[in-house]
Formats: sequence, structure tokens, C-alpha cells
Amino acid sequence: FPVLPLDASSPARFDGTYSIVLIADTWNTPTAARTITVTVKEYEFTGGNSFTTTTTPVTVTPSTQISNGIFIAGVITLPYKALPADNYLSYFTVIITDSNASDTFYDCLILDTQGQTAMINEPVLSYVTYWIDLPSPVAGLGLVLGSQYTRAEAVSVSDAAILSGGPLTVNPGNNLLLAYCAEGAPALSVSYYPAYFTDRPF
Repeated sequence: FPVLPLDASSPARFDGTYSIVLIADTWNTPTAARTITVTVKEYEFTGGNSFTTTTTPVTVTPSTQISNGIFIAGVITLPYKALPADNYLSYFTVIITDSNASDTFYDCLILDTQGQTAMINEPVLSYVTYWIDLPSPVAGLGLVLGSQYTRAEAVSVSDAAILSGGPLTVNPGNNLLLAYCAEGAPALSVSYYPAYFTDRPF
């Protein structure tokens, strides 16, 4: 699981393997292919030594391979150098290398592969509301639905969704839920009820 900063003002900490997701602002000449890599630099402290980890280069043509600017650039393991819990001066930076230097990006998301990710990228129908349901006892994942109005008109959007790590779950204790929308903060509501996995050993 991710290692949290010592406090809100401390730099982020990592401990695992992460998916790197880029959110593009504009693609220059989107019909042309370009090669993209993401580099994460870990610094011992300000002005100190740095250590570099880079994703495998990916060649992509945005007009045919990317919807809504969401691009999965690969996976990366962080940190490059292990850090003690009391190191609060080390920090990380991200560098996007693009063979088309005129491309611009809004954000770089670093998503822990040990958690659960539900990413819905519906480029055509632009539904107003989405639901991610609890799976039934005979299914590994629940329904992923979209609707222009209410749930009474909802249909599956699983073909436009990327789900990893299993259904959304929380364990007893503190849990983190990241909700991201390129257009700004989403209007999000979550409902749940306490339950146990059927194969929970304790």
C-alpha cells in the first residue's frame, strides 16, 4: 500500500509498482505518431543526488489510439532508492519526454497497482451519471453503468472502462479514495454497507 507523507506539507512517498496515466491538454498534429516516456527523479534532498526511473517508451497516434486525452504510459516501481520513515527531505519530480515537443499535458497520475482502479473513459455518449456496483456473489466485478438521466435509463459502459485490482473495497481502518476528472472536481457520492469477503479467514 502507498506510504503516506509524514504530514500534509511533506513530499509524497511511494512503496510499490504504479501505473502512469497522462492526461493530455492538446495533441499537436494528432494524426502523426509520437513516442512518449515518463521519467521520475528521486532526490535525496534539495540540491542532493538524484536517481532516475523511466517507463518503457510507447509510440502512439492520438487520433486513432487515444480517447479524451487519457494515455496510459506504462508502469514504474518507486522509490528507486529505499527511504527510511524519518526522511522528510527527499522528493520526486516527473518529466514527460515526447518526440512531438508541442504536445501539452494537464496531469500525470501515479496509481498504485496494489489498490483498485476504476477508470471510465466514454468518448462518444458523454453520460451525465455513472455507477460502479458491488459484484453479485457469482461475479468477480459489478456492473459499470452510465446514464443521461437516472438509473432507470442506465446501460453498461464496461466497454469504456478499465478496472484493475478487483472491485472497490476498503479494509477496517483509514482508507483513501481518489476521484479524478480532467474537467475539474467531480460531483461524487459513495454508499456502502459493512460486509466481509466470503473467504475471509478471520
